[in-house]
Order: sequence, then structure tokens, then C-alpha cells
Amino acid sequence: MGYIYIVQGNNHCTKNQMLIKNNFGDKMNNGRVYHLNRENWEKTIKKGVVLVDFYADWCPPCVKLEPVLENIAEEYKGEVKVCKFNVDENEDIANEYYIQILPTIYLFKDGEVVGGIEGLANKESIKRIIENAL
Repeated sequence: MGYIYIVQGNNHCTKNQMLIKNNFGDKMNNGRVYHLNRENWEKTIKKGVVLVDFYADWCPPCVKLEPVLENIAEEYKGEVKVCKFNVDENEDIANEYYIQILPTIYLFKDGEVVGGIEGLANKESIKRIIENAL
């Protein structure tokens, strides 16, 4: 199985950009898209196929990605766990994976990164890395 890594144009935020911070809260915590943090990180990614969106509340492309992730979570229910990880609240893990562009999506299979996308991803790009891992 090959590793797929996609960079999606210029529609992204860098960690160093100064943007107005909006508080979107736990809008995505709907039972299909899970929020990860330092406490549940290892347990969540170590088994199965897990899609992780590294995001920040102040990142407009990250907000645009939310409905796409909800759709992916519904379509791959039972096959892929779809998660979000706030880089501002958990910088150590974001740094461990060298996250510099937001949003960044990594696909984990049994704890190993098997695919990734930097920047605002469309549904087809996300499905491509998922299908490669299944």
C-alpha cells in the first residue's frame, strides 16, 4: 500500500498567520465527528482507520471543511473514525507531526500515518486517501 500526500493549492492557513479568532465551540461533536485531545489521542489512533483533521478555530478554511467531514463520517460510518484535533489546545502533538498548514488531514491505520492532505480538501481527495487505506 502506498502513501498518498496531497497539497491543495493556496486555500489554507499557516500556524503563524494573524487572523481574527472565532469561537466555534464543539459544533462538530455530533456523535459522528469526534474531538481528540492529548488524553484520548493514543487510544483513538492506535487501532483501525482514523481520519484526523488538524484545525484551529481561527482558520476559515478549517470551518469550511466541517460539512465535508460530517459527510465523510456518515458515508464511512463503521469503517473510518473521523476526528478533529485543535492544534492551539494541543501544540505538542501537532509539533510531533510537523503540522504547519491548516487544515491538515492525516489518515492513520493502526497508529501509522498512511495518507495526508494539506489545505482545504474536497470530498473526492479525502475519499481517495481513505479508499487507499481500506
